[in-house]
Amino acid sequence: MFASTSRPLAAAAFAFAYVLAAPAAHAQSPTWPSRPVTLVVGTPAGGAVDAYARAVADQLGRQTGGTFLVQNQPGANGNLSATSVLKAPADGHTLWVGTQSMVTINPSA
Repeated sequence: MFASTSRPLAAAAFAFAYVLAAPAAHAQSPTWPSRPVTLVVGTPAGGAVDAYARAVADQLGRQTGGTFLVQNQPGANGNLSATSVLKAPADGHTLWVGTQSMVTINPSA
């Protein structure tokens, strides 16, 4: 069991793995990203998840040479941000960054 101080780190690790796995699904497209990629964050700006998403966006931009933007959409424990990503075109240019609780608790709510 994680200590209460390591839960944000576990959530950040999960989000990091999720964000880095998404580009791998589009590896067959040599032109990715062909336009700016938006990382939609399900928490308010200024928090730990936001800071993490900005660090990931910076690193992905350096590795791919593309532009990665962070867009915060807090509310409904991440459901608003997840819904907006689900409605976006499935072209790999809109990614979702959330926490572990958003992934495990929301589907059952």
